[in-house]
Amino acid sequence: GLHCATGSLAGVALSVLAPALTRARQRRRPSIRLAAQNARAGSSPEEVVRMASLGASEGLKTKEVLAAMESLEEAPRPAKQAVVEGTYELVFTSALAGVPFLDGFMPTREILTFDFEQKREMSLVVETLPFLPPVTVIGEKCSFDEAAGLIKYTVKGKDKESVWRVIYADEDVLAARSNVTGLNIARRIRETT
Repeated sequence: GLHCATGSLAGVALSVLAPALTRARQRRRPSIRLAAQNARAGSSPEEVVRMASLGASEGLKTKEVLAAMESLEEAPRPAKQAVVEGTYELVFTSALAGVPFLDGFMPTREILTFDFEQKREMSLVVETLPFLPPVTVIGEKCSFDEAAGLIKYTVKGKDKESVWRVIYADEDVLAARSNVTGLNIARRIRETT
């Protein structure tokens, strides 16, 4: 995702807002919450990644999340394009793993969309603070290679291609290693009617 350096006032505001945002996010995914409550002790790497997709309040330690992701990375599951394509909320990134109070969990809402067929783009919308407009990043020529498990795109205005290696994907969660931001966990956002 896009990670902006914030001043001390903005950092304090984010640390105050983050728990409320996390609680609001949890209310949206009761099926994952139930699975997480049933899978605490002796959890598989898949279960840990699913729990982490609920946010920081699940009480997982950064080391647990990273260990689970690294374990999945050793033997990634093949994923179908139909499972990977869609809209997600980025929940965890190893790029923030060493940041105090965040421990890898996102302090802002970042909405990530992979469209491999129609627009062939990646869209990232970053909601920072309530009084600031969202920041949008567009990745062009977005594609997914099922055989290799690779999502590829080039951010508008950049030369370097971004590559995400999918290490886990199911109907609710996407976990991947990005050559830009490291290990990431995103939770699917379903359209409501």
